[in-house]
Amino acid sequence: MAFKLLFGRLLGLLTVLKAFASADRVPSAVESRSKDVNATYLPTKAPYVNIFAHLSDEEDEAVRLFLNTTSSTLGVGNFTKIWSLNTLPPNKTVAVAYLDGKTPQPPRYAQATLRFECYIQEWMIGPLPISNETLARPLDYMYNGNATMEFPNCVQREPFEGLTSPNETVEWNGQTLPHDDLTAPIAVAPDGARYEFDPVQNYISWMDFSFLAALSHTGVGLYDIRFKGQRIVYEVVLQEAMSHYAGIDQLASETVYLDTMLKWKPGKLVPGFDCPSYATYTDLFCLFEYPKDFPLQRHTEGYYHVTKNIAFLVRSVVTIGNYDYQITFEFGLDGSIQVLARASGYIAWAPWNDTAEDAAYGFKIRDDWSGAMHDHVLNFKLDLDVNGSTNSLYKTEFKPYKRKVPWSNSTINTMKLERSIIMNENQGQIDWAPNSAATYAVVNCDIPNQYGECPGWKIYPSTGASISLTVQNSTMLGKAGHWATHPLFAVKRKDSEQTASYMWNYYNIQQPLVDFSTFFDGESLDREDIVLYFNLGMHHLPDTFDMPNTLFSGAQSGITIRPQNYGNSNPSLATKQMVHVAEDGKSVKYYGQKMASGTLNLDATNPDLSRGFLRAER
Repeated sequence: MAFKLLFGRLLGLLTVLKAFASADRVPSAVESRSKDVNATYLPTKAPYVNIFAHLSDEEDEAVRLFLNTTSSTLGVGNFTKIWSLNTLPPNKTVAVAYLDGKTPQPPRYAQATLRFECYIQEWMIGPLPISNETLARPLDYMYNGNATMEFPNCVQREPFEGLTSPNETVEWNGQTLPHDDLTAPIAVAPDGARYEFDPVQNYISWMDFSFLAALSHTGVGLYDIRFKGQRIVYEVVLQEAMSHYAGIDQLASETVYLDTMLKWKPGKLVPGFDCPSYATYTDLFCLFEYPKDFPLQRHTEGYYHVTKNIAFLVRSVVTIGNYDYQITFEFGLDGSIQVLARASGYIAWAPWNDTAEDAAYGFKIRDDWSGAMHDHVLNFKLDLDVNGSTNSLYKTEFKPYKRKVPWSNSTINTMKLERSIIMNENQGQIDWAPNSAATYAVVNCDIPNQYGECPGWKIYPSTGASISLTVQNSTMLGKAGHWATHPLFAVKRKDSEQTASYMWNYYNIQQPLVDFSTFFDGESLDREDIVLYFNLGMHHLPDTFDMPNTLFSGAQSGITIRPQNYGNSNPSLATKQMVHVAEDGKSVKYYGQKMASGTLNLDATNPDLSRGFLRAER
């Protein structure tokens, strides 16, 4: 105990000295987020501290030192390795109270995954910074009273080597396309950025939206998304990414990757290629506005009225083995938010033996090789709050209908709308309706709009497909893959059920620390704090088009949320980026928008990649 007290006092003294050296700065817990920021943005100061921010280098180092030097006095035991360290965000009720300005900033904690001889255990370390008040405690409350996952028979399962990938070059093949040597079209930002950014807190504001970005063990997530000042999303963040293969031989049949255990950490983005050269680049993501290739709205009726479709994107990339994943959050002037996942990289392949059974698992794409069939499934958590957290999941469905009509005393074949509420968690394991006939929205029926309808936010597949795993009751996943069995789930939010998966479930698939199937125990979803989990991905049957690399254009999937009966009209009416032209051309309205003028230095649009992808200056 005396050693612990001395250790805490020494670290406390270091913290005080650092505070004197930077008395006018934001707390050091988030300072590292401001480094490596390049390109233009409108500076702003976040209205609050980013309580979701990943551990700074200093925090990480201090927590490791604390665990390695004081574990025996804290009752932690003799762990063999610190497998991971991450921020442990406050519970939602505590976080919301702070974000809404009702309480002081909550204490900061780290989550440590500790490896012991026969098991893994999750611990919470805090409060931070390390001091004589800091304790280490098992993180039992987050895992239904048990933060320990044992290795079966006290044997740690070895990481799976998996299938091999082709080693073919992705560089230019020397062929020539007509006029391809000319400069390709580019987008520009004539007046620079039209969004605000606080790189210390990773706080971003664009048009009617504001939000925080933060890094977790599953990549960049967004938190406290507000629309017109009202919180609509508490968090949207990746939970897990899976690749599940099948094939004729044992290796292909048994290959399953749970990718987050492989360190799902964002990589560097290449200016001018991953994002426009004018984007803001950080060490985690890029930010940029971009004109879409179609207008948001148009109509002709004695006039021509057209609205530009400008989107704002937050993008990150991560490389896991043979695949690069791109995760994009796209915001629209219409109030929509699209979550997009794309995959590119080398496929994994299996031997081709020229048998009929080979053809049942893939195409022959090289002399001795097959493109092994597999599913990609990426699971996201989406916690929507509509006028508070007392919400319901509202279903509307188009149904064929025979109706006797009063005007002709006959029966016609038509359709009608069926409305319902998803009443409990047993109904919350959802497959999208055939023919896209049904849609779902998180609504607040306690605060109806002026027409008596329940305002909310609709969720629907918008790019590619929102899928579930083809394999049923997967032998290779056991109880660790229930989150992939349907494309959409709805559960009641609980502090003890915060994630759909666990990054180390691979090591005990029959008794995983997080078994998502246990979340569905019949609890009410009517007028509750509802959390949605949705899956993006694709059923991937590689062919020669995937050689040498799978392309983003053919491997993308997106889900969109947008207002439903939320407000009196669509929000894009607020933008000036529209034009109203009389049919005879004698009247043209631009609504005060600033027109592009002057000249553009095209040389400035060419990033000098030889200097590295990021530069510290603005």
